[in-house]
Amino acid sequence: MIIVHGTDESFVGDVVTHLSACGHAAVGVNADAHLFSEVCAYKARAVVGIVGVREHATEADCQDAVDRLVSASCAPTSPRVVLVTPGPIDGPHIEALKQSGAPYVVMSSAGIRGLAPPAYLQGSRIWLSRELLEPHLAVVTEAALLATLAVAVSDETSTGLELTPARSSWRQALELTGARVTSVPNWVARAAYALGAPALYMANDGVRTRLGCEPVAEALGALPADVSAAA
Repeated sequence: MIIVHGTDESFVGDVVTHLSACGHAAVGVNADAHLFSEVCAYKARAVVGIVGVREHATEADCQDAVDRLVSASCAPTSPRVVLVTPGPIDGPHIEALKQSGAPYVVMSSAGIRGLAPPAYLQGSRIWLSRELLEPHLAVVTEAALLATLAVAVSDETSTGLELTPARSSWRQALELTGARVTSVPNWVARAAYALGAPALYMANDGVRTRLGCEPVAEALGALPADVSAAA
């Protein structure tokens, strides 16, 4: 049995569903559950602690997750612990896990973007700045994170590992949701964003995204005629 723990109940449910589809017996537990007791009750061979995938997480949140996992690792079944963290791979909480003596796997979720569910974006027009197609701006999708999690809990996976999910371009990530992506100059994507259309562009302080269901008709009417044919 694999126990999955985290404050985002929706994502915990997605992880359990994915692991079950991969042939693993998995169960999600409440965010306030005592992990050591849950491991003993389920005779778990692995326990997954998820921090800040779809929400903000502080270093204190990450350290709390590590403390829970280290405690759970002392259960009679000696489960492998898997920490999914958005924090830097050399952060204090990672060092604490490494020094704890627990059998561990660390997974980085840095760079993940919580895209809207496929049904929400299916067929929508998304204006994507060409600047976001640069390789160094590739993102980790939830699908890639789930796939790597299935590897992390495998019986054949060694301990003491740091796993990084594969990254995808913004275009690939959006097209996987069923959206129709039009890549345009940054200023065009910014104009579409300003007019309320689903768009992504590069600002001085980072990537600005709007992936809602706002009507795009007004934006389409305001943009250059040849932009709609860009790809």
